[in-house]
Amino acid sequence: MDLSIYSSHVRTWLAALVGCLGVFGTGVNLVVLWVLYRRKDIRTSATVYVVNLTAVDLLVTIVVDTLHVLGIAWPEFYRLDLNWTVCDITGSLCVAGCIISLATTAVITINRYLFICKRQTHDDIFTKKGAAIIVFGTWVYGLGFVLPLWFGWGTFRYDPKTMNCAYDRTKTGYTLMFLLIGHLLPTLTVFVFNTALYLNVMKIKNNLRQYLQGRTPPQGV
Repeated sequence: MDLSIYSSHVRTWLAALVGCLGVFGTGVNLVVLWVLYRRKDIRTSATVYVVNLTAVDLLVTIVVDTLHVLGIAWPEFYRLDLNWTVCDITGSLCVAGCIISLATTAVITINRYLFICKRQTHDDIFTKKGAAIIVFGTWVYGLGFVLPLWFGWGTFRYDPKTMNCAYDRTKTGYTLMFLLIGHLLPTLTVFVFNTALYLNVMKIKNNLRQYLQGRTPPQGV
């Protein structure tokens, strides 16, 4: 679907829709930060990663969504940028934001699993120093998917179908790396650790039931 075939009236409505979604996302993330700031009693070792995830989302909703709105409402916005600087910035933030969000979600999942199932390992890893290293690592991980595009392995380009800038999906090598390592790896991590957490909880539940049944005297005795 090429959005450029639509009238300016339709594009305005589409831009308004994207803008409203961006404002809503920004508002939700700001509320999350406010609650975490005000309610110290709900903070855990995973809070720093929630803040990291929220910061990345804010970067996308405030900057990328704003540029996307301009691209929809004013199709010439990106085309007037002869050096493609704005397109490169938009694409970089899209790629990095997506990867960092997924990586941070995976870290939160691992954190919760270790906190519940392997507390000593959790306490050894998720220290203040460990948290700083992990957060820094998620940003390096995201940047690692942007640098190849800056140095010639793929490129950012304007997509007339969405009127936004993104990485060139026709570059098979980069696209496979982006999907397999950037998307599939953290997604599988979330699935594996959530499954392990569920199985561990069910095991404890069954053991507790058996223990209680063993201590309950038979009826009629």
